[in-house]
Amino acid sequence: MKQIQIKKSFAILMTLVLILGGAVIPQSKVANAATKLKVTCSKKTIYAGATTKVKANVKATFKSSNTAVASVSSKGIVKGKKAGTAKITVTSKANKKQKKTIKIKVIKKKSAPTQPTTEKPKLQMVGIRANYRGEKVPNDISKIRKFGVNLEAVFNDGSTIAITPSYADLHIIEEKEEETNGKHIATFCVEYQGFTTTMQVELVDVDSSVIYPTELAATYSGGVIDSSKQLSINDINLKVRYSNGTYETVVDKKNIRAELYWYYPSIKEYVTVYDYTFKDTKGNDLYICVYDSIGVPYNN
Repeated sequence: MKQIQIKKSFAILMTLVLILGGAVIPQSKVANAATKLKVTCSKKTIYAGATTKVKANVKATFKSSNTAVASVSSKGIVKGKKAGTAKITVTSKANKKQKKTIKIKVIKKKSAPTQPTTEKPKLQMVGIRANYRGEKVPNDISKIRKFGVNLEAVFNDGSTIAITPSYADLHIIEEKEEETNGKHIATFCVEYQGFTTTMQVELVDVDSSVIYPTELAATYSGGVIDSSKQLSINDINLKVRYSNGTYETVVDKKNIRAELYWYYPSIKEYVTVYDYTFKDTKGNDLYICVYDSIGVPYNN
């Protein structure tokens, strides 16, 4: 009787074990499915200096394959360092066999487009240019005058402006005969406000039969002037001395080039400059610059 009861009890126990065992297996499968590692990343391509985040559905560790390109924090924050690629490995803390990798691409940060500058550079004088008005002059250095120089200031934008040569310094550097072509060349140095340049003048022999102006005598007859009145060549009386020693009063001035400069405004003095071009017996165009100073009554 007891054996029958034991058998029944054992049968009941085994039944319970089978029933309970059948109930536990499905629950284990559900639990395992819930803890499977899943990884997501919102941006897999980022600029250098920018960040993105790698997310895991379980507690995990993060590691970068190339920290020079992209670093990653313990919370999965990835920061781009420089252009290149890096793999971020995510490992489950609960099950280290569960790993996932995400490839992150880092690209060079775009630079802001350069805006074209509209600001003009500050205008500055960078040099001077000088040449003598006549290509050839009579063979006499003393006939070469400062006022016969065309002087220009050169600026950093390429522009030029004429300068009154009276403010420049002119001195001879050398005078020599060129052996190659037999020319007689005089080289001058021109200085103005710390800038220097050189110019060359060809000196030619003048036949004694060619008469040319050598001196000028000028007087002013225009009365008192002020800043509103310009000095006119018609108010200047001219007497010219020529190379043969004769003098002539100039009546017709329309063919004479004349330039008027303030020379020393403090003492109210003008300088008159006259250019003459003439031909020698060989047909050469010759040039000479003669000048004289005249006192002009001036009223401020």
